[in-house]
Amino acid sequence: MNLRWLILIRDVAIVWGLTFVGGFIVGVSEVEGSRKLLAIATSNILLGTIAFSIVGCLTPTQRFRHLFVVALGAWLTSVFNVLGGAASVVRWLFSVVILLITAGAGGGLSFLFVRTPDVRPNS
Repeated sequence: MNLRWLILIRDVAIVWGLTFVGGFIVGVSEVEGSRKLLAIATSNILLGTIAFSIVGCLTPTQRFRHLFVVALGAWLTSVFNVLGGAASVVRWLFSVVILLITAGAGGGLSFLFVRTPDVRPNS
């Protein structure tokens, strides 16, 4: 699989963008305390799944391999949350599991919208 950097950057940006919007909406809402943490987690899971579904639709071949690379890219770039003090190292390490789950769920959902192209050998 050739790594297409611009496509990878675009797809990581889709994941970051949607999860940022959800976090921003929860952040400005009047939800407080433990309910806010639950709202952020729910938002990240739902919008992350939607983001990976969009990325899956944009990647009809080698879909899950690409989603795996995008999930790792999103996870590695999220280390800035740790460096900025927005997340602990433990939370950051655990977040890779959530990203992989949302990538799998979003990739599965993407098959409802875009099928894998049928590749038939010339006969």
